[in-house]
Order: sequence, then C-alpha cells, then structure tokens
Amino acid sequence: FVDTPLAICEARDAKGLYRKARDGQIKNFTGISSPYETPIGPEVSIEGWRDPADVLVQRLLTEDESTLDAWRRDLARSLGASGGSVLAEVIPDIAYVIGPQPPPPPLAPAESLNRFRRVFQAFVAAAARPEHPLVVFLDDLQWADAATLKLLAPLLAGGEIRGLLIVGACRDNEPDAAQGLAGLAAQLAADGVPLRQVALPPLRLADIGALIGDALRAQPADAEPLAKLCMEKTGGNPFFVGQFLMELY
Repeated sequence: FVDTPLAICEARDAKGLYRKARDGQIKNFTGISSPYETPIGPEVSIEGWRDPADVLVQRLLTEDESTLDAWRRDLARSLGASGGSVLAEVIPDIAYVIGPQPPPPPLAPAESLNRFRRVFQAFVAAAARPEHPLVVFLDDLQWADAATLKLLAPLLAGGEIRGLLIVGACRDNEPDAAQGLAGLAAQLAADGVPLRQVALPPLRLADIGALIGDALRAQPADAEPLAKLCMEKTGGNPFFVGQFLMELY
C-alpha cells in the first residue's frame, strides 16, 4: 500500500490520467470521481514523500525550546499565511513545529500543484542554510518522473537556497530512462549550478580483496581466493559483489 497525497499523485502522473479524469474523459477514476478505500492491514505500507521530510521534522523536535522557537518563526516567515496548511497535508508532523493547521483553500489542480511547489521550495529554503546544511540522497534517478525533476530544478537553481547538497545515483546503461535526468543536468549547467559527476567503474580484484579482508578481518592472502571468485561471478560490479557476498553469508 503506497500512501501518497492526491496532489503528489497528480504531480507524478506522466500519462496525464488524473487530468483526463478531472476533465470527465475517464469515468469512475479512483480518488477523483470514485472513492478510494484504504486497505485494511496491508502487509507493506509506504508513505510517499513523507519519510525524508519526517526525519527532518523529527530532528527539529530534538532541539531545545529556544532553538525550536527560532525554527518556528523562520518557517512561519518562509511559508506565509497558507503555506503551513499546504505543507501539513504532505508532512503532517510539521504541525508539531508550527502548530495545528486548517485545511488550505481549495484550488484547481494546476494551481494546487504550483502552490505546492512554491511551498515546498520555501520549506527547503528555510531548512537548508549554511549554518544548517541539508544533504539529500536520491537513488535510481534514471527512473525519476518529470514532476520530480521539475521539483528539483528550482531547488538547485533558484539561488535563495544556499545550504543544500543533492547527491543522486543513476545507471548510465539505461539511456532511454535517463533522458529526463540528462535534460535536468543540462538545464542546471546552463543556469550555472555546480555539478560534479562521479563515474563508478567496476571494482578491481584488490578492491574486492580489501572489502572481504575488512569484513572478515582476514589477511589479504587469506581473502584472495574468495575475492577471485567474486570477480569471476560478478565482473567487479559493486552491487553484484554485495549481493553475491550476502548470498554466501
């Protein structure tokens, strides 16, 4: 069960199905013209977009009262009159910092999405400062949808966010899937955003031996037979090396 707010679902809808449902082209569309029934007792539950932001909010709540008050004032100033309520729809725990929030004024889908982007950008700007830097790691960016990439661009190119570092990982052997990411990188480079690309080549035999030796507390000579087996089976691919060792374990 993937629990994600409707506004985020619409933002991630690459096929435009939500827009068609709102225009009446698709009937009985769950969440738009048909009610959504939350599953009872799902085996797995994932809260889309909430976890990383919740971690940040929980970190804020560990601060002393004077520091928390300062954060409360900064967020109120950054989010504006209705920004807190918009953010609380996606990050409910933010209410513990800024207080209970009323529902945001209803808007049309396009305006609602634009409002969310502005509020989220203001939230990140308030949270990511030189004296309080924020590092975000995003994996498998080659599969990122267009809406996510559009959300990242202003965060990095806006200029008002001065304490944010985004580290992304992607596979370069899936060029078709990574076209959107390549476009984002080109746009950021044109805007003067410093980018650093780090290519990860296959591990060498010595690297695998050092990894095994460190994990097993073994001498290089003792780790060499297993290291050679790993190299033979995985070709030095870091992911496959890890998986192969886990299978052996």
